[in-house]
Amino acid sequence: MSTEPTESTENPVPSESNASAKKVEPARNIRRHHRDPYGGPVQVSWEDAFGRPQYAQTKCVDISEKGLRVEARQAIPVSTYVMLRAERLNISGASRVRHLERLGSKFILGLELNDAVREKALALIREASSR
Repeated sequence: MSTEPTESTENPVPSESNASAKKVEPARNIRRHHRDPYGGPVQVSWEDAFGRPQYAQTKCVDISEKGLRVEARQAIPVSTYVMLRAERLNISGASRVRHLERLGSKFILGLELNDAVREKALALIREASSR
C-alpha cells in the first residue's frame, strides 16, 4: 500500500481558471402565492398544552393571500390555532400555525388564515397591487 497522496480529479477549492465556469443558481421560489412585505405589529393569542391562554406581540414579515409570516420571541407549536389581530391592516380572526423556524433568538411562524380573514387579506393585497 502506498502512503503517497493520490491526485484527485475533483477540485474542491475553485481556482481562478475554473471559478468563472461555476455559476451559482439563485434559489428557486417554490411558494404557491406571492408575498408582499409588511412590517406592522400583529397580536396573537392561543391556548398552551394545559389550556392556559397565551399572548404575544409579533412583527409581521410579509403577507400573502393564504396567510402571514410573523416574527415572534417564542415558539408556538405547529398546528396550534391562533387568534390574530393586525390593527394597521384591519384584520382579525383565526389562523393556524403551519410552519415554525428558529432564526437566532427569534422564531418565524407561518400562519394560515381561515376563510373569513383570508378574504380581507386578499382584498388588501389587491388594493396594494393596484396602486
